[in-house]
Amino acid sequence: MPCKPQYKPHLPILLALSFLGLVACQSQQPSTELTGYIEAELRMVAAPQAGWITEQNIKEGDVVTEQQLLFKLDQVSQLAQAEQAEQNLRAAEARLQDLQKGARPEEVKALSSQLQEAQAKLALAEKEAVRIQSLVSKGLTTKEQLDRAQTDVAVSQAQVKTIEQNIQVAGLGGRIDALMGAEASIRAASASFDEKQYQLSQRTLLSQLNGLVYEVYYHQGEYVPTAAPVLAIRLTDQDKVRFHVPQDQLTEVQLGQTIQVNADGLATPVSAKVTYIASTAEFTPPVIYSKDSRAKLVFLVEATLPANHDLKPGLPVDITL
Repeated sequence: MPCKPQYKPHLPILLALSFLGLVACQSQQPSTELTGYIEAELRMVAAPQAGWITEQNIKEGDVVTEQQLLFKLDQVSQLAQAEQAEQNLRAAEARLQDLQKGARPEEVKALSSQLQEAQAKLALAEKEAVRIQSLVSKGLTTKEQLDRAQTDVAVSQAQVKTIEQNIQVAGLGGRIDALMGAEASIRAASASFDEKQYQLSQRTLLSQLNGLVYEVYYHQGEYVPTAAPVLAIRLTDQDKVRFHVPQDQLTEVQLGQTIQVNADGLATPVSAKVTYIASTAEFTPPVIYSKDSRAKLVFLVEATLPANHDLKPGLPVDITL
């Protein structure tokens, strides 16, 4: 019985099938997966001055918005200093106004009375001099008496002139040097007042951020040193995922690249955008990688998460490039 001839495929067909198989295998290769963790972006709110916390109506987990009260410090000393600075400013302003006004009406009135009296004395002295002059011409008195009468007239004239000048000066304000000094005193008092008001304002701390109270370090009734952090605010729209990329996979990561972040119990992965790639390598952190791979060099990468994600800070996650 004759044997059936065996089918032998042609070489071109074999090459084509091999190529298709290779392409299929490459298309089924899994994406690069790495391990990382979620890190919160925190801002520390410190006390600009030392003092006792007298009011604090927030706790960990509360949402805070801009201009919301965070805490208050005692204000007794600062209120007293601000009040003293304000009174010093008012006194300096009053001093300048007094210099600008000149003499008071009562003082001007007294000078006017003195002028009238001096003018009356001058009129009397002039009449006496005329009388003495007549007696001298008749030979009834001596020349010395006429000299004395004329001297009295000159003295009275000088007194009238002096009082008139005093009245004129009284109508003027203070001298230019005194006015400049008073204005400088006002500027100094105003600067002191502003400084004391600022110090008082620093006893009430309002939020400059929108976020979440992450941790409270000092509570109402406690004494806070200067510059000590009282609480930490988490910026919920700036959370990020941190992970390390081996050096042989670094070319797979680019700034602005979108990655997928997954965690246990998460229904769907969360997208994140790469915002930082370290420029220098470091040894693999042993907490994340196995003992056998500690010697490998890796690069730190950070990616910003969207504001509405459900991942908690510190949570270990899987990253897919």
